[in-house]
This record gives sequence, structure tokens and C-alpha cells, in this order.
Amino acid sequence: MKKQSLIYLVILAFLLVSASPRNAELKKEYGVDFDLLLKEVDEIGNFETTDFSSDISIAAVDSEGKTNYTKARVYRRDREGKYVLIITEPDSKKGKGYLQIGDNLWIYDPSSRKFEHTNMKETIEGSDAKNSDFNMNSLSDNYHVEDVITSKLGEHECWVLELQAFTTDVSYPMMRIWVRKDLPIVLRANEYGKGVDETTNQPRLLRISLFKSYMKIGEKYMPSKILQVDNLNQGERTQITIENPSTAAQDDFIFTKAYLERVSN
Repeated sequence: MKKQSLIYLVILAFLLVSASPRNAELKKEYGVDFDLLLKEVDEIGNFETTDFSSDISIAAVDSEGKTNYTKARVYRRDREGKYVLIITEPDSKKGKGYLQIGDNLWIYDPSSRKFEHTNMKETIEGSDAKNSDFNMNSLSDNYHVEDVITSKLGEHECWVLELQAFTTDVSYPMMRIWVRKDLPIVLRANEYGKGVDETTNQPRLLRISLFKSYMKIGEKYMPSKILQVDNLNQGERTQITIENPSTAAQDDFIFTKAYLERVSN
């Protein structure tokens, strides 16, 4: 009995520490638990009971209007924190890959046959896309909701959540996300850096991500088209298309360095 009581106290203490004080105020005002909503946003796009794989196409437009195309294959095993991205086109980059196992992320260069540590914040092949855009969702693990307003985006009523990071393992320390009220999916994300825009005296907006369409995979929802706009470099934008999703089981060998070395030969 004492052991059960101790376990209960440990769980209760964890919940009290991890809960956002601001969330209690917002819940009282709006009648919604927004920390829970963040978890629902994560859960609807994560695959904890199956593997996930897909093809992705990245069309990156530079400030002069030139478009660079990259295609890749993505594999995820969310329950083990594993992720693989392998570039398939263009031929000059074919075989270049990324491998995440837990907190470690490596990039493999087939020309040098070497692995180097990198992080989820790095962009992919000169585009606005980052590895974190294709990995499992982790908003609830990294952000607290600091403020909320209601807004309409297109035909959808949305919660606009202002998020502040409480960890450093994120690409953006502050975000504003538009979440549909009838379905916990993100329609837009404004992503901010640490600095302040001297013109507006507001947080510096780095990137805008527009989730233009979603596909339903079982009970899950995955973006199928994403437009990312670079707010610092005028004219630069990236169009991402996600196709051929699958929840079929993948071979354990895929989530290894040896696999990246083999497929790049």
C-alpha cells in the first residue's frame, strides 16, 4: 500500500511540475485545456503503433525565382524515436541521408562515406524545409501555450495558440499556430526567432508554414501539401508534397547507419 501511495505521489508531482500555470487561466477563460489540445495535435499525426513511410518532393524557389527540386524517401518508427530520410533525386545528391536514433541525428555524405552529427534545425538542401518537418510531432513535449485568440482561416474556425518553448531542442523558440476547432490539425504556423524585428518591435518572424491539404491515414492525419515562406529573404519559398504514405512494418535494418551506407552505393 505504501509503495502504491509513493508511486501516486511521484506521478502527481510530475503532473504539477509539467503543467503550465498559464493553461489554468486560459482553461478558465475559454473552457478548453490547451495543453491537452497540443497533445491531441501531436497524437493525430504520430504513428505510435505502426511504422510510417512516404515519398516527399521539395521544390525550393530562391530569391531570383530559380527552382531547385529534391525528392526523398522518409521512414519513421515513432515508438522508438527513429527516423530516416534518404535523398533519391537529383542524381548529384542521391544517397545522401539522415538518421535519427533517440536524441542523436546524423547526416551521411555518400561522396566521403562519412557520418556527421547534425540537428533537426538544419535545413534540407538549401530549402526552407527542416528534418523536424518530417519527423514525429512533439509540440506538447517542447512548448507551453502562453496566449490564445479565436480566428477564422478560410472556412474553418480556429484556435490561434501562442507557444513558448521550454526546451532548447526546437527549431523555433516561439510559434503561433492555427488549430481547427473541429479537428486538432494545424492549418498555419508562424515561426519566430529569438530576436526582435526593429521595424515592428515584435518578435522576428522567420518562416510561415501553410498546411494546404491533409490526407487521412486510418485514424491519423498527415499534411500532403505544405507551403513554407521565408520571411527574411524576399521571394524564397518551398513547396512540399508528401505522397505514397504507408503504415506497413519496415525492416529493423532500415533504421541503421549500415542501411544508409548500402543504399547509397
